Amino acid sequence: MKQQIFFVLVLGWLPFGTAPLRAQTALEIMREQEKRYESPAEYSRFSMVLLDAGGAKKERELHLWASRQANGTVRALLKFGAPSDIRNTGLLTWEQPGDADDDQWLFLPATHNPKRITGGGKKQPFMGSDLAFEDLRPENLDVHEYTLNGTAEVDGAPCWIIQAVPSTEREQRDSGYTRRLLWVRQDRYTTVKSEFYARGDKLLKSGEYTGWTQVDGRWWRATTGTIKRPSTGTSTILHTLERRIGGPIDSSLFTQQALTRPLTLP
Repeated sequence: MKQQIFFVLVLGWLPFGTAPLRAQTALEIMREQEKRYESPAEYSRFSMVLLDAGGAKKERELHLWASRQANGTVRALLKFGAPSDIRNTGLLTWEQPGDADDDQWLFLPATHNPKRITGGGKKQPFMGSDLAFEDLRPENLDVHEYTLNGTAEVDGAPCWIIQAVPSTEREQRDSGYTRRLLWVRQDRYTTVKSEFYARGDKLLKSGEYTGWTQVDGRWWRATTGTIKRPSTGTSTILHTLERRIGGPIDSSLFTQQALTRPLTLP
């Protein structure tokens, strides 16, 4: 599994392994991270806290199911469990192979039908948070150019600083980011920090991913992700409450029909 903001926290499949002891290009580092992020299925329950500039907060609970398909792509279903006014709101994501555009559908119970998120719509905010729809899909190595921007320590751990720039005409048009910086730990290949820039090289938002643990002694996971937007003073905090790795998960869960059904917990 690849990573955007959301996937670092709740879909960061990362089997434990030893890093290759040789010089690597930025793309090789990203490919190694992708390779280590592979797992058949996962369920996660987490809280989302939205903080405005004055410190007022809104709290939400979300559930996520994800499953890897035979061709290596991932399908994911995200559902709100609380509060009651947005319960059963959901987002279905189908990762597509190569440079094909991923599919996303948003379901709002009041509208009765899923809405497809297309093109530039993926740069829009997701449910009032500091996340965009494009943050809720996997990283696509085929539509970005990656370069090494040096090294730095984050919380005492050496990291590569990798710059990601959209490399296709469609991604340049549809993404809200002209470039991103990713701090990737050299020992685990986990992204522990990120920065997102808009046109004019304006810092749009930043992310920090903390509380790393190993699930079943094998998979590294961040417990908390904090996304901050300096221009508005807002932030979104994702905190993992429960996580189960394994499967399989019934493929019928990852359909538009399932997206519209009331929340059913595993």
